[in-house]
Amino acid sequence: MERKPILIQIKNKKSLIFLWILFSVLLSVLSACGRKSNAALADKRILVGTNAEYEPFEYLSDEGNLSGFDIELMNEIGHRMKVTIEWVNMDFDALIGSLELGNTEALIAAIAPTKEREKSALLSDVYYSGTQSIVSIKNSYRDLKDLNNKKVAVLEGSISDFLVSGEEKKYGKIKCNQVKRFKRATDAVMELKNGGVDAVLMDTIIGEKMLPDNKNVQLFEIACTSEDSIICVRKGETKLLRKINTALKEIKQDGTYQKIYFKYFSK
Repeated sequence: MERKPILIQIKNKKSLIFLWILFSVLLSVLSACGRKSNAALADKRILVGTNAEYEPFEYLSDEGNLSGFDIELMNEIGHRMKVTIEWVNMDFDALIGSLELGNTEALIAAIAPTKEREKSALLSDVYYSGTQSIVSIKNSYRDLKDLNNKKVAVLEGSISDFLVSGEEKKYGKIKCNQVKRFKRATDAVMELKNGGVDAVLMDTIIGEKMLPDNKNVQLFEIACTSEDSIICVRKGETKLLRKINTALKEIKQDGTYQKIYFKYFSK
């Protein structure tokens, strides 16, 4: 008879634990719904998403801090706007989704403007233009058509990915034998050196930065493939977009842009 209260007490504890877990989950779900529109300028902080695996645009320093051209440029934009930039580092293919959910209010990660992205975000003025290059070892590939029937590595979600997948057709159709997608440029080049692919298609500036550490690697720039990079802003945040564009224009006009550019892109 004395055991019944003990059994009831244990059951109640389990119920309390269950309710506490359920409450915690509900709080997490609610917090994941993101901030309301126009909150960024109201409390003077912008949640900015990036993918710190794309040196020299965005990467983690030896100390583990966010660094790179995009990072410094966006921090300067925030300074001109008198707001705090709060960084959110994530996989590249999760960036647009985070913007749509309201978990970020802007994105900067060497993102190219596309019709598909324009459906999900407001696009800023262009802040950088660059070309694509073919990186290889033994063969001298000098044109995109040279990649036909070849095994090619690209960075997932990048303009090079769009080119080989057929989403971007303005430079012609590429019929690769196989496409391997990587989240890091270093992993793509390592796959090349290990013989897993015939070539890597990537941004020229990324390839140039990697050449000194990869002596046997060749790079050939495809001049006709000029592509732009923009900042994505959450739909509806037109005032935020205007302020970002205004700050970006000031940075270009007063010479600050050139200083940041040469810091990361000078050979």
